[in-house]
Amino acid sequence: MIFSLSSSGICPFIFVLLFSSPDLIFSRLLDSSGLKFSAHGAGSRRNFILRGERLGSKGLTAKSLLSAPINEPSASIRRFSSDDEEIEWLLEVSTPIDSGLRKRLHNAFGAHNLRYVPHQSFLVFSSHSKVQKAINDIAEVSWAGEMLPHWKVAPSLYDLLVSSREPRFPMRSMGSVSNRRQGRMPVHLAVSITRKVDGAHLANEWHASLSRLTNGSTHVYAASSKKLIVQTADAAAGFVLPWIAQQRETSWVEAREVMTPRNKWAKGIIQSGNSSFTPLHDRGIRGAGVVVGIADTGIDHKLCYFHDPQRAVPFNRVDQSHRKIIAYKYRAGVGNTRDEEGHGTHTSGSIAGNALAGGEQGQFDGTAPAAKLYFDDIFMDDNLSPPDDLEVELFPEPFYNGAKIRTESWGGDSIFYTMSALETDAFAHAHREFLMLWAAGNEGDRGAFTIGSPATGKNQLAVGAQHSSLESLAAQESDTAFLHLSAPGQVGLSVTAKWAAFGSRAEITAAVALVAPAEACEPFSTPVASKWALVMRGTCTFSEKAKFAQAAGALGMIVQDNAQAGGPVIMGGTAPAVTIPCLSVSRADGEALRGMAAGGAAATASNVGGRGSGPDKWQQDLAGFSAQGPTGDGRLKPEIVAPGNDIWSARAGALAPGQCGGVPPARGASVVDMGGTSMASPVAAGGAALARQYFLDGYYPSGARAPADGF
Repeated sequence: MIFSLSSSGICPFIFVLLFSSPDLIFSRLLDSSGLKFSAHGAGSRRNFILRGERLGSKGLTAKSLLSAPINEPSASIRRFSSDDEEIEWLLEVSTPIDSGLRKRLHNAFGAHNLRYVPHQSFLVFSSHSKVQKAINDIAEVSWAGEMLPHWKVAPSLYDLLVSSREPRFPMRSMGSVSNRRQGRMPVHLAVSITRKVDGAHLANEWHASLSRLTNGSTHVYAASSKKLIVQTADAAAGFVLPWIAQQRETSWVEAREVMTPRNKWAKGIIQSGNSSFTPLHDRGIRGAGVVVGIADTGIDHKLCYFHDPQRAVPFNRVDQSHRKIIAYKYRAGVGNTRDEEGHGTHTSGSIAGNALAGGEQGQFDGTAPAAKLYFDDIFMDDNLSPPDDLEVELFPEPFYNGAKIRTESWGGDSIFYTMSALETDAFAHAHREFLMLWAAGNEGDRGAFTIGSPATGKNQLAVGAQHSSLESLAAQESDTAFLHLSAPGQVGLSVTAKWAAFGSRAEITAAVALVAPAEACEPFSTPVASKWALVMRGTCTFSEKAKFAQAAGALGMIVQDNAQAGGPVIMGGTAPAVTIPCLSVSRADGEALRGMAAGGAAATASNVGGRGSGPDKWQQDLAGFSAQGPTGDGRLKPEIVAPGNDIWSARAGALAPGQCGGVPPARGASVVDMGGTSMASPVAAGGAALARQYFLDGYYPSGARAPADGF
């Protein structure tokens, strides 16, 4: 039933729909095109845009199927029957929404019964008589219409709907289904229901009806008071989808999301942009008093980065006194008390890992080593199984136990605004102290529009991945080193280099000398004593060049490649007599160093970890896998990037409680290198923990700790 509708028009859009609390705009993505209704009155037009009004042959077929009468007993479906029966409506207003108009709408429908729909529209659950009264009493309400079945279904389900058209139901026997459709995987649907309905009671009613109508092949349970999960046979979807869409309690239907998983140097980059400088740690800001929430594959809680020799791990309880893990929660059949995969140990270590004995292992502590963790284990038997309703089942308990910051390194592949994005936004909206960080996803090599939900949300930060430092890369690749190049009055530079198969791997900082002859295939005519000798590739072997450089008193040799493109060449050969470090660089990087040295100033090269004067160009690049925006409705994502490639963090293993093992490149090391936005989000969360302590402990505005200034 539509009020005040005179005409309609068709126009393509990227924006879409919906579902929000009164003060928070939520939207759903429109795949290709949508239907915009013209309002009554001269010069007015429909402003809301509906994702479920998708055009094209498939969309039109789906619209017809979703709205067609269902061949079943009338008692099994609730249809609009009287002026007092409540259903879902769309209301459009003709003016910008100010506090006065909002108050009048609240009075007409209730403060918690208005959900904003872009643009200047609301979704309400109300009766025909109340909607008609609002149109009569509130001049700004220009249009109202009943939510139609095809508006409620995500276009991503159209393929399933159209291909499942046969047979008609109720099903008398699953044996009547064509062989083509037998043996297919079950379909899982997530259903958002109206707010005035008891989810558990409705789930029981739907389960009884759909189980009977589909010969026992459909099961329904309540994920929460506002969300149902429906599991049905693939062959039954052509009946079940229209049945759900035509229920008056249904607001939205989409496929249940399948979630998959998505620091020694990173913590410096987070604090200063330089992997070697940690100014917040140096001032004592290490995350003390901050709790970070995370759900992942598990934690190796015996590892030295998490182990507490004085207190047992608090499984399914809370112990604020544990030095690292204040709670380790798991659900039977979904999680357990160990990390079978290693992902969760790594991400947790990046946040707050803190080696018991410090030392070499302490160099790989997390970004906020004094922070604590509230952990949910959601992985078992190779399955990642987060709760069906994040807002109700995952976020509240950690938050009320101090986890105001939360990071997740898993998600789905939808670029749409899904229910999981909505649930995250809704919790953040209701809890203003809550900061949510989501890994953006790892499909960036496919280009734009690769952000994965729930990172498509609005009240949260989607975290992309940049490279970590060259030192981190070098630790991963045993033949890779790095050089910091500098000269007075010039912009410094950090570049990758490759070790020769001969010579030492000593770390030195020295001036750079240009060699003559440039290819260094005979004794040098230029002084290079106590300097790096910069030579060109060509004519003679690398080992011969090294022997001449060492004979001339050089502290080390840098070979510039002669190929126009490509990275540093790997210098093979044997030279037992060569004891100086020998490195190769690309032609481009060699030219940059040669230019510094030829400029009359004293050029310097250093292969000492992190002490170069110039920026690390490697860490300034976005990792190729990092998901890219925008979201489907055109919003820019990700909001931030953090180190996420070549991240060294805690490694799950079989060490004794409290033990750390060695550090790279030793075998059995306590840390391991991983890459992905899964690694970037916890690094950023650790940075957020440092910022939170900064304000809580009163470092603002003086920069020194002053408890009286604490928030």
